[in-house]
Amino acid sequence: VKLYVALWSGLTPGQRVAQAIHAAAEFALDHPEAARAWRAATNTVVSVALGDEGLDRLLFDLEGRESATFREPDLGDRLTAVAFTSEDASVPRVVRRAPLA
Repeated sequence: VKLYVALWSGLTPGQRVAQAIHAAAEFALDHPEAARAWRAATNTVVSVALGDEGLDRLLFDLEGRESATFREPDLGDRLTAVAFTSEDASVPRVVRRAPLA
């Protein structure tokens, strides 16, 4: 089990760090059992960059799965990050093809 954080590709490197932390914190608060299982299993974090269409596709692919999003107030409440845990075999395709952030 790994924690995946998909970040909006329009962010600067510094913004990506902040948004990833926001999304990971939201995930841990919203899904404490899944967060504990991830930490106990691997404690591995994978961060990828996606454009707007990729983030939309990811949200569609994650429907019904435990995930957390973060929208940045300073960027007009733009969706900037999505966090979720996954086994390697069930990682959404859009994330598997995305570049690391």
